Amino acid sequence: MKIINLFFSLFFLLSLNAKAQSGCIVTYDTYIADYKVYTKSLGTFTSCNGFNNVERFDPNVYTTFSPQCTVSPNPLSLITSPNYRNCIVGGGCGVKGNYVIDNCPLDGYAWAALLLVGGAVFSLLRRRSRPLLA
Repeated sequence: MKIINLFFSLFFLLSLNAKAQSGCIVTYDTYIADYKVYTKSLGTFTSCNGFNNVERFDPNVYTTFSPQCTVSPNPLSLITSPNYRNCIVGGGCGVKGNYVIDNCPLDGYAWAALLLVGGAVFSLLRRRSRPLLA
């Protein structure tokens, strides 16, 4: 039982971690394009939708996040500010910033929960069936 409590505690702590990423999130007027933070700068580019001297990012180097995650600051809230459209990835314009991604769903840890439950059921069934096999 101590092992199960330890595993649940570890599982809970892992689910609370927040990731900080500095980079570009491609946005459109009302939504985030592909839920990626592009992190490798390639220098400046001439313009993007009328904004000059925007920073260009490598489209192959990114960190993904789930649409259910909370991104702070919300890049969509930066659309009306002066730094809107200050980066470009491929042909998509976006907002560059230091983002913190947290409150993601626990779907990424479903394998661990299944492993824990499967192990507990296997252990329980094995204990109960020993007297029958002996």
